[in-house]
Amino acid sequence: MKFKFPLSSLQVFCSNYKNLGSAIFVMTNNLNLQTDGGIAKFIHLLQLELKSCTVVNYSTRTRSRESISCGIDFMDVSRFNLLKLIIFLWENRHTVYYIQGVFGFRNVILPILIGSKPVVSPHGMLQEGAITKKKLVKIIYLRVLKFFLKFKNSHFIVTDSNERNEVLYFFGNVKTSVIPLPLSTIDMVVTSREKIRGQLHLVYYSVISEKKNLIFLLDVMKKVNGPVKLTIFGPIQDENYWSRCNKNISNSTLLKNSVCYKGSLLFMDYYKMCQEYDYFVLPTKGENFGYAVLENLGCGLPVVISDCTPWVFNEGSGLFSLPLENFSAWVSTIQELINQSDTDYKLARSRARDYYENFMSKTSKIGLYEKFFESNYF
Repeated sequence: MKFKFPLSSLQVFCSNYKNLGSAIFVMTNNLNLQTDGGIAKFIHLLQLELKSCTVVNYSTRTRSRESISCGIDFMDVSRFNLLKLIIFLWENRHTVYYIQGVFGFRNVILPILIGSKPVVSPHGMLQEGAITKKKLVKIIYLRVLKFFLKFKNSHFIVTDSNERNEVLYFFGNVKTSVIPLPLSTIDMVVTSREKIRGQLHLVYYSVISEKKNLIFLLDVMKKVNGPVKLTIFGPIQDENYWSRCNKNISNSTLLKNSVCYKGSLLFMDYYKMCQEYDYFVLPTKGENFGYAVLENLGCGLPVVISDCTPWVFNEGSGLFSLPLENFSAWVSTIQELINQSDTDYKLARSRARDYYENFMSKTSKIGLYEKFFESNYF
């Protein structure tokens, strides 16, 4: 079985497949390994969850083989030319290719063309917010992909009815199965944090791309009165967009003194330090689930997010899902949080953790993906 990813919560993902009993290949590229915090930590996550796993690096860039010492097989096909990569995929064509995402030649088109049983999970890439950038090119690409899928016994895994409708819209009458994203419990003690009235420290923990809308947050920060800091964690997926973010920061004296980028960080490291911040903030243009939101709630960290996610909070809960069209609502909310008292803040932290525990108690955490593959492919 082969996976192609990135996926935000790799450890959660792997934990749902460790009992399948079939060999698992995780196919990735150097960019993914680097942005997920380094190949050593990447392999360590797999080692914790999977008894038998081979990591296949298909990027055209070279890479050291430091992962060999981690106890998991590492196949570096990055030095293969295209023909050799095609041969490699052909030799393994009877395995199940589980493809994360819909865009890419090596990681999507090739396994769909060569594999006999491709399974595709869009992971939010068909949402309007994800399609907006380079829209014409993406529409043409999706039409080509739709043509290829006509000749394959493909199957789409979607997380809800909205994503199913997106798949049917772009690819026509293809087989789909609705399976919620796999989850695991965040087992940690939420520590107490004192909130100083008149100050606010925000944290952004996500991929840096136009879809995640970091510039919107920077513009909001310029409009508030009072000291507000922002710490940014996340891999730079779009260098051009990050350049625009940097320009936005450097052109503002306020932002230069209050915004700090600390690179990419796996959640296993992030959750140990997220207690240093007051609120998690993510003005995303679209999420099909939003692991980062749930993870921060599980850490007891209150959130301020856009309304372009499945997460909706009650008014007065101290948790916020705001429309991107209402810029003033974002400014007034951040201003309100700057002036928030420690008593109200502690209540918001408690409600964040309560929201997480209530959600997890109603959600099937494991087994659905295993059952899907066992019943359909093994």
